[in-house]
Amino acid sequence: MVDGSRRDGDLFEREIPRHFPGLKGTKGSGRIWGDGDLTGHGISFEAKDQKKVSLDAWWSQTRRQAMSYGQEPVLVMRRPPAQLEFGPAATDEILAVCHLSFLAALHDKIKVLENTITQIEARGDARQ
Repeated sequence: MVDGSRRDGDLFEREIPRHFPGLKGTKGSGRIWGDGDLTGHGISFEAKDQKKVSLDAWWSQTRRQAMSYGQEPVLVMRRPPAQLEFGPAATDEILAVCHLSFLAALHDKIKVLENTITQIEARGDARQ
Protein backbone atom coordinates (compact mmCIF):
# COMPACT_ATOMS: atom_id res chain seq x y z
CA MET A 1 0.00 0.00 0.00
CA VAL A 2 1.41 3.34 -1.00
CA ASP A 3 -1.29 5.84 -0.17
CA GLY A 4 -4.55 3.87 0.20
CA SER A 5 -5.81 5.05 -3.16
CA ARG A 6 -8.28 3.18 -5.35
CA ARG A 7 -5.38 2.07 -7.55
CA ASP A 8 -3.58 0.52 -4.58
CA GLY A 9 -6.79 -1.29 -3.59
CA ASP A 10 -7.10 -2.69 -7.10
CA LEU A 11 -3.53 -4.01 -6.94
CA PHE A 12 -4.27 -5.65 -3.59
CA GLU A 13 -7.41 -7.27 -5.04
CA ARG A 14 -5.26 -8.87 -7.73
CA GLU A 15 -3.20 -10.64 -5.04
CA ILE A 16 -6.14 -12.50 -3.47
CA PRO A 17 -6.92 -14.97 -6.30
CA ARG A 18 -3.38 -16.30 -6.03
CA HIS A 19 -4.34 -17.71 -2.62
CA PHE A 20 -7.80 -18.95 -3.67
CA PRO A 21 -7.86 -20.56 -7.14
CA GLY A 22 -11.27 -20.53 -8.78
CA LEU A 23 -12.40 -17.08 -7.62
CA LYS A 24 -14.16 -14.85 -10.13
CA GLY A 25 -14.32 -11.10 -10.29
CA THR A 26 -17.81 -9.65 -10.04
CA LYS A 27 -19.31 -6.97 -12.23
CA GLY A 28 -19.64 -3.61 -10.58
CA SER A 29 -18.42 -0.09 -10.51
CA GLY A 30 -15.74 -0.34 -13.19
CA ARG A 31 -13.05 -1.47 -10.78
CA ILE A 32 -10.86 -4.38 -11.68
CA TRP A 33 -13.09 -6.74 -9.69
CA GLY A 34 -16.10 -4.53 -8.97
CA ASP A 35 -18.53 -4.58 -6.06
CA GLY A 36 -18.15 -7.72 -4.01
CA ASP A 37 -14.63 -7.95 -5.41
CA LEU A 38 -14.32 -11.74 -5.66
CA THR A 39 -16.71 -14.64 -5.35
CA GLY A 40 -16.31 -18.38 -5.45
CA HIS A 41 -16.69 -21.49 -3.35
CA GLY A 42 -19.78 -19.94 -1.69
CA ILE A 43 -17.72 -17.01 -0.41
CA SER A 44 -17.88 -13.32 -1.30
CA PHE A 45 -14.55 -11.58 -0.60
CA GLU A 46 -14.26 -7.83 -0.12
CA ALA A 47 -10.69 -6.48 -0.25
CA LYS A 48 -9.57 -3.29 1.48
CA ASP A 49 -6.14 -1.69 1.33
CA GLN A 50 -6.31 1.72 2.98
CA LYS A 51 -4.26 3.58 5.58
CA LYS A 52 -7.23 4.17 7.87
CA VAL A 53 -9.04 1.03 9.00
CA SER A 54 -12.83 1.43 9.04
CA LEU A 55 -13.82 -2.03 10.20
CA ASP A 56 -17.49 -1.35 10.98
CA ALA A 57 -18.19 0.28 7.62
CA TRP A 58 -16.18 -2.31 5.69
CA TRP A 59 -17.85 -5.24 7.44
CA SER A 60 -21.30 -3.78 6.76
CA GLN A 61 -20.42 -3.40 3.08
CA THR A 62 -18.98 -6.92 2.95
CA ARG A 63 -22.09 -8.47 4.52
CA ARG A 64 -24.46 -6.50 2.28
CA GLN A 65 -22.63 -7.55 -0.88
CA ALA A 66 -22.36 -11.20 0.19
CA MET A 67 -26.10 -11.30 0.91
CA SER A 68 -26.80 -10.11 -2.64
CA TYR A 69 -24.92 -13.20 -3.91
CA GLY A 70 -26.29 -15.55 -1.25
CA GLN A 71 -22.75 -16.21 -0.07
CA GLU A 72 -20.67 -16.09 3.10
CA PRO A 73 -18.96 -12.70 3.67
CA VAL A 74 -15.18 -12.50 4.13
CA LEU A 75 -13.41 -9.16 4.50
CA VAL A 76 -9.71 -9.20 3.58
CA MET A 77 -7.65 -6.18 4.55
CA ARG A 78 -4.04 -5.16 4.61
CA ARG A 79 -2.60 -3.39 7.64
CA PRO A 80 0.58 -1.42 6.96
CA PRO A 81 3.55 -2.06 9.29
CA ALA A 82 3.14 1.36 10.92
CA GLN A 83 -0.15 0.19 12.49
CA LEU A 84 1.21 -2.99 14.05
CA GLU A 85 1.26 -2.92 17.84
CA PHE A 86 4.24 -5.23 18.25
CA GLY A 87 6.91 -3.09 16.67
CA PRO A 88 8.03 -2.67 13.08
CA ALA A 89 7.39 -5.52 10.69
CA ALA A 90 9.18 -6.35 7.48
CA THR A 91 5.90 -6.86 5.64
CA ASP A 92 2.29 -5.81 5.86
CA GLU A 93 -0.21 -7.99 7.69
CA ILE A 94 -3.09 -9.35 5.65
CA LEU A 95 -6.08 -10.11 7.84
CA ALA A 96 -9.42 -11.80 7.16
CA VAL A 97 -12.67 -11.17 9.01
CA CYS A 98 -15.52 -13.69 8.88
CA HIS A 99 -18.30 -15.06 11.06
CA LEU A 100 -17.05 -17.40 13.78
CA SER A 101 -19.65 -19.97 12.73
CA PHE A 102 -18.16 -19.96 9.21
CA LEU A 103 -14.68 -20.55 10.63
CA ALA A 104 -16.03 -23.41 12.78
CA ALA A 105 -17.70 -24.97 9.73
CA LEU A 106 -14.40 -24.80 7.81
CA HIS A 107 -12.68 -26.50 10.72
CA ASP A 108 -15.30 -29.29 10.68
CA LYS A 109 -14.83 -29.78 6.93
CA ILE A 110 -11.06 -30.02 7.38
CA LYS A 111 -11.54 -32.71 10.04
CA VAL A 112 -13.83 -34.70 7.70
CA LEU A 113 -11.24 -34.44 4.91
CA GLU A 114 -8.45 -35.54 7.24
CA ASN A 115 -10.49 -38.57 8.37
CA THR A 116 -11.31 -39.48 4.78
CA ILE A 117 -7.65 -39.27 3.77
CA THR A 118 -6.66 -41.42 6.75
CA GLN A 119 -9.27 -44.06 5.77
CA ILE A 120 -8.12 -44.08 2.14
CA GLU A 121 -4.49 -44.41 3.21
CA ALA A 122 -5.40 -47.27 5.59
CA ARG A 123 -7.23 -49.12 2.80
CA GLY A 124 -4.21 -48.66 0.55
CA ASP A 125 -1.90 -50.05 3.24
CA ALA A 126 -4.22 -53.03 3.79
CA ARG A 127 -4.09 -53.92 0.09
CA GLN A 128 -0.30 -54.12 0.03
